[in-house]
Order: sequence, then C-alpha cells, then structure tokens
Amino acid sequence: MKDKILCNALGAQPRESRIQIEPYLLNPDNTIMVSFPRCGCHWVRMLMELYFERPTLPAVFYYFDFEPNDELNYVCYYTHDIKLNIKGPKSIIYFYRDPVDVLHSLIRARELQFSDTELDIFLDNRIAKYADLYARHLHKWLIQEQFTEKKTIFTYEELRNSPVPTWAKIIGHFGIEEVDELKLLKILKKLTYKEVNARAWKPDQKWYLGWGENRKTQAEYKEDKNNFREQYKNLIWQILLEENQNLLSYFEYLGAEN
Repeated sequence: MKDKILCNALGAQPRESRIQIEPYLLNPDNTIMVSFPRCGCHWVRMLMELYFERPTLPAVFYYFDFEPNDELNYVCYYTHDIKLNIKGPKSIIYFYRDPVDVLHSLIRARELQFSDTELDIFLDNRIAKYADLYARHLHKWLIQEQFTEKKTIFTYEELRNSPVPTWAKIIGHFGIEEVDELKLLKILKKLTYKEVNARAWKPDQKWYLGWGENRKTQAEYKEDKNNFREQYKNLIWQILLEENQNLLSYFEYLGAEN
C-alpha cells in the first residue's frame, strides 16, 4: 500500500507504453529528482541523459531504444512535487534556483493575452500564489524533510557557472568519483537554448505563451526578465521569507544585490 501511495504522489499512472514508470517507482532505492517548475528541469534532465547515456523518466529526450521493462536502464525519475505530498523515497536529488527568475519564467509561461489592466491583476495574484508555493517547496526539501537517506542538493546557477565541481557532486550521488570533463563540456555545448527548447516543446503546447512559435528571442527574454526583477523582486522575497526566514541562508550565493 505504501508503494502504491508513493506512485500516486509522484504522479505515476499505469499506462500502456514503452516507458514503464511504476516498476521504477516501486523501488524506494531508485533516485527521484525534484525541483520546483521552471528551475531548469528540462536542461538538467537532458544533461543527465546525455552524460549517463541512459534515459530519464517520465519523459525521454534522447535515448529511446532501451528495454523499457528494466528499471536499471533509467537514470532517475523527475517530478515537481507540486502538491508537496511525496514521502518515502530514500534517494533524492533536489535542485533550486533564484526565486525571481523562477517566478518570471513561471509567469511568462502561463500568462495569456490579457488587457493591460487584466494582466496587472493576473500578475499580482499569480506572483503571490507562486511565491508562496515556492517558499513551501523550498522549506520542505531544504529544511523539513527527514525521510531521505541520501540527498544531493545543488542550484541551477551553480551548475551553469561552475559545471565541473557541481557535476561531480551530482554524479557522486550515484557513486561515480571522477567527472569526464571533456564529455561534460561537449554536452553543455550541445545543449543550447535552441536545442533544449526544440526537445522540450510539444506541438500541443502552443497555448503556452513563450513556447514554440511564440517564444521570445534571447535578447527580448533577458530584457523582459530584467524589467520583471526590478518591478517585483522585493515583493517576491517578502512573500518567500514569510514562510521561513531561514530560507535566506540558502540563497547567499546570489549576493545582496539580488
């Protein structure tokens, strides 16, 4: 029964497909990767697949030809744990990201074509909602949870800015001691903005503003993100720290200006 509850909490559903999720989840020793939405999960999962040369679950990006019934063929299972109801996995990799960047990406991925007045109301409501949810997510996985026996934590920014030492920490979770630096750097070069979007985007997600055909250029996105940070940074941090002031210590790497 506990195993079934775990599968349900992780969002796994029995399905007739070549990817068999449930057998992987029923083994509590298998690794579960968790992050809040918009923390760079597609990029990280593609990096995992290409480095380990094995697929991830529940979505496969590159390695489609593995035998689906063998749970050992999969690197990890990824979930957002958006309902905060996962309890039980022994092996967890958790990563997180600058909350202002997360909120910006989350808002832009879900906003619709409102009028200016409607959009202002939408943003105020959504920022408060998402910031509170992210705060509770961080509190659970960084501070509160006590059921894991092996947990590796890293940040999106660490992996972007210091890939080799951060990757050493990640593969160390799987008992691998040495990073193949040439392989890692080659993969990072391959995983461009365009490549990740092409692999992550699905044709039936065109209603997501900011995805696929409607996606902004990198320059436009950067300008929009800077404007968003200037306008909403203080509000986001205020809401985030209302949940737990101790969360601030986990973002010291960002510096005071953020």
